[in-house]
Amino acid sequence: MKNKHPGRVVEADKFVLKDESGMQRAVLSMEKEEPSLRLCNTQGQTRVDLTLDNDEVSLHLGDTSGPTRLGLRLAEDRLSFVFSSPRLGAETILCFAEDELELQFVDYERHVDASIKVNLDSTGLAVRDTEGRLLCSIPGRKV
Repeated sequence: MKNKHPGRVVEADKFVLKDESGMQRAVLSMEKEEPSLRLCNTQGQTRVDLTLDNDEVSLHLGDTSGPTRLGLRLAEDRLSFVFSSPRLGAETILCFAEDELELQFVDYERHVDASIKVNLDSTGLAVRDTEGRLLCSIPGRKV
């Protein structure tokens, strides 16, 4: 289809896309000076949420009841996957940093119950409690 108005620009702080029944299905907006795109199911519940700020890109995928079940956060020095259980109110977070891999188990009060870190410069393994105290260490060798 040929554009009848080349160079035409539409500007706004928020665009809302609705289906034939008037249900909100997508929103492109500026939230707190950050661009955001939300995609909703036929009941209007957010299933996909993509945000961008100066330092981080976040993608959250929700289930049919609404809460985020899978999240992806990408920052300059870190990549994180967040797996959530709304029923339990708990999360498992897998983080990749420049020289380490970390697996965190987070409770419903947002406290880290356990954390397992692997330094990528060696094959060792460390398990720490919520205070950061070393619980278990398996020494490795430098690679």
